[in-house]
Amino acid sequence: ANVNARQKRMASEYTVKKIGLKYQPPALIIDYLVVDIGRLRRRQMPIRHIKHKEAADIARDLHTRHHTYLSTIPIEKIEALIQRAKEHANQATVAIDPNEDLNTVDNETLKAKKALMNKEFEAHRVTKTDPDYVYDKVVQFDTPVAASGWDSDEESDGDW
Repeated sequence: ANVNARQKRMASEYTVKKIGLKYQPPALIIDYLVVDIGRLRRRQMPIRHIKHKEAADIARDLHTRHHTYLSTIPIEKIEALIQRAKEHANQATVAIDPNEDLNTVDNETLKAKKALMNKEFEAHRVTKTDPDYVYDKVVQFDTPVAASGWDSDEESDGDW
């Protein structure tokens, strides 16, 4: 009972001013005001098991472990920040190799690589509303340096 009263007293002594995210190593950071003394402090809470747990589970664990500081912050906000940290961690470990056979990788890696490819595609995509968009663009290419067998005018398609 004494510990519970202490936790309630401690929770009322802190006012969270800012909440943020540190990517390397993954951590949740809060700036809070200690009401009794009027001092601004910073607390860094490590995000553990980021690759092996869901964001909601990690958020619940953090909220429970650091309840004194996080009691006034909605768990959904913490979960959203952890999801961003998970995405950043996945992007850091996933690289696109054009020679890699994606049929041989596990589902989690495949999802991460597809998400990265979609992100790169969206970044380079030109739509009708973009100022660089040109309708029916015609591009002239240089003459090829070497002959390529797949682009010949011959009618020998073999089995096709």
